[in-house]
Amino acid sequence: MPSFACGFKIIIAGGGIAGLTLAIALEKFNIDYVLLEAYKEIAPPVGASIGLFPNGLLLLDQLGLYEAIRDLVPRDYYGLSHGYPMLFFDRQWLLQLLYDHIQHKDRVLLQKQVLNIESGPSGVIVKTKDGSTYHGDMIVGADGIHSAVRNEMFRIVAERQPDYLQPLEQETVPAYYQCNFGIAKDVAGWEKGANVFTTGYGRSFLVASGPGNRVFWFLFVKLPETKYGKEIPKYTKEDEAAFIKEHATAQITEDITLGDVYAKRISSTLTPLHEVVFKKWFFQRIVLLGDSVHKPNPLSGQGGNGAIETVAELVNALLAKQRSRAQGLENLSTEDIVSVFQQVQDARHKRAEYLVSEVHTQQALLANEKPWLSTILLRVLGPLGGDKNTFSSVGERLVGTSYLHNLPVPRRPRLIPYDFELPEKPVASTRAKWTRAAFVAGMGLVIWSTGKAFRLPIDEVGDWGGIGPMTVNLLGQNRANEFLKVVTSVITYPLLDANLETRTQLVYFLSQLISPILMYTIEGYRAGNAGTPLALPMLFNAGMQVQGIGRIAPLHALLSAVFGFEGSGGRFVKPEVAKALIPALSLGYILPTVMMFIPTKNTHSWQTWAALWQFAPPLVTALTGIISSVLGRRQRRAKIAASKGTKEETEDALLMERYEEKDTPILQSVYDYAFYVQALAHIGTFAYAYAHPEISPMKLLFGVPNIFKKDWALGSLPSKLSVFFKFDMIYALTGIVSHNLYAIWDLRRSGYITTPRAVKAAMGVLVGQFVVGSGATWAGLWRWRESVLSGAVIRA
Repeated sequence: MPSFACGFKIIIAGGGIAGLTLAIALEKFNIDYVLLEAYKEIAPPVGASIGLFPNGLLLLDQLGLYEAIRDLVPRDYYGLSHGYPMLFFDRQWLLQLLYDHIQHKDRVLLQKQVLNIESGPSGVIVKTKDGSTYHGDMIVGADGIHSAVRNEMFRIVAERQPDYLQPLEQETVPAYYQCNFGIAKDVAGWEKGANVFTTGYGRSFLVASGPGNRVFWFLFVKLPETKYGKEIPKYTKEDEAAFIKEHATAQITEDITLGDVYAKRISSTLTPLHEVVFKKWFFQRIVLLGDSVHKPNPLSGQGGNGAIETVAELVNALLAKQRSRAQGLENLSTEDIVSVFQQVQDARHKRAEYLVSEVHTQQALLANEKPWLSTILLRVLGPLGGDKNTFSSVGERLVGTSYLHNLPVPRRPRLIPYDFELPEKPVASTRAKWTRAAFVAGMGLVIWSTGKAFRLPIDEVGDWGGIGPMTVNLLGQNRANEFLKVVTSVITYPLLDANLETRTQLVYFLSQLISPILMYTIEGYRAGNAGTPLALPMLFNAGMQVQGIGRIAPLHALLSAVFGFEGSGGRFVKPEVAKALIPALSLGYILPTVMMFIPTKNTHSWQTWAALWQFAPPLVTALTGIISSVLGRRQRRAKIAASKGTKEETEDALLMERYEEKDTPILQSVYDYAFYVQALAHIGTFAYAYAHPEISPMKLLFGVPNIFKKDWALGSLPSKLSVFFKFDMIYALTGIVSHNLYAIWDLRRSGYITTPRAVKAAMGVLVGQFVVGSGATWAGLWRWRESVLSGAVIRA
């Protein structure tokens, strides 16, 4: 084999997004390379578009390219969720931009299609179709799904180490769909800035807006049967014309069809869609990246972005190897090269499989491959999910991105940190799903067991604590008022009971309801809970008066695990809502509760307060809505009056509040208020019980019969009601503590806190039940959680 030139040199095959990005990154670290591009132009007008997502833009920003890309695509939205927007524009533009930022353009050679590769113990020799020969230490195959480098790698493996690869792996690459994509301009009726997913049967659309009044469309149509390897067809313009004729009437929106968009096309093509992640990405001195080795369905937009991630990991591995050797990258052995490539595959393979699998599932749902499943997930559960709907995985695809370890990460404002910015690595999704399933099952079991424990003698109540009739008629002479009398009567027995222990138990119980009422209201207004059952705080706060907090607490905990917001992105509560909470809680719950406990000779007045108390928890929610609505309108009017911009710009400024974290200090003052009120009630109650000879502190919460025993033989009505309230409190405590512990686990699962910190927080929750009570502990925990999530936000 011919000898190789001295020095370390990388041969890059392919001048696409991956190859050009790698060239720019290598120049940043003064690593020599030559780039071989098969086409005669570096940015040919092939009519393709590119979607750059935050994970790809982050890496391009590290390379100093972001501002130039932004200049290509002027938009008002800056993508503060992940620090970067999702940008759609002509792929040709990006290729030209990348090429323009290469310093050593003499290293980029056109019309150099790779024909043959020789790999030896000290380097590689690459021969191109025009007869040229190039020497290097390694070759990177960034030459797409029809990779010549991959073909050569498989050939060499077959000759030297046949058992290293599955020899037929290239022939089993599947294509499930065909795709017609293109660029149109000035489409009549298209809403500027719109991005549309359209479902169908056996097909789906992705249509995105671009600069210059462009529209980028993708129509995905399922093939009659899956094709593999060489069976996958190559389409002609005649095939495309027939395809368009068949699907021209397919609706993108109610008013726009494929035919309407196609008629305004600048360019278009029809292509099969390969979907694959190869098991091995390298052999000896040959490595593959991008579509040549991991190609997802373009519906996700992660083809180019994923390729950029692999570029980053290759550069990271090279620089790590350089630092580990006194001679740097000089004279790397094949074993050294292999260790670099193995590091790349270890860093990227699992994530690449995840990205390909996720978008395959998404495509199947959009195309109704299983109509019953698409109906359930898209039309039933999807609307319930709000921000956390079927496509919430889009955000999950972004946060796990790679990055260049040896370049600074620009401090772009963003609500959601990337995984590498978190204090702990997020827990694997499989383990997290099993934990969630176990928690949901546990809470379901708790709710079921309340049917055994809650034996409310509803037929025996209806009077004024056994003393006299209920005369209150707040709702008039009707069934609703009769029901109100019954539920009011339930609470009057412990309220009027001569037994001091029973009255003390009631005082304590009602004081600890402050946190559930408050938290259900706050969670109902979380941005990330919008559209979910959690966004109905009235349902839970009214439900606790009818079904008991012992049922509602585990139910809310269960729903929080299933539908609750994830991470800092969904944490926001409007400042006007936060400001409304203390007045609403004080007027809606604390005042009626205090008034109910103040004895008066005017029995009718006392009964009225007791009846009004039944509306107290939902009244807190109602008052929060009313007060926040008034404050919100005032705030908007003030902003509009002070603004010199357009109405749209003013609305954008109001929307930006969620990124400025103005709600956090207000919410923390609300938690402080709830903490001190409930802590004082807890400490005061148990101090009083401990000091009083007629009260047993243990009996305030415990001393209940076996729920599986059919007859409790309690005798008197007050005894039955006392047991009911104890069970209600015990089940509420179970639901609340479980919810608290799961919330801590959720922070650890997401990587927002370390394991030791999670353990300390969990211990704090358990100890807090005894020291300050369940209500104060919950308020304190939520204050801490608020600061953890708010602290994860990256600010400018």
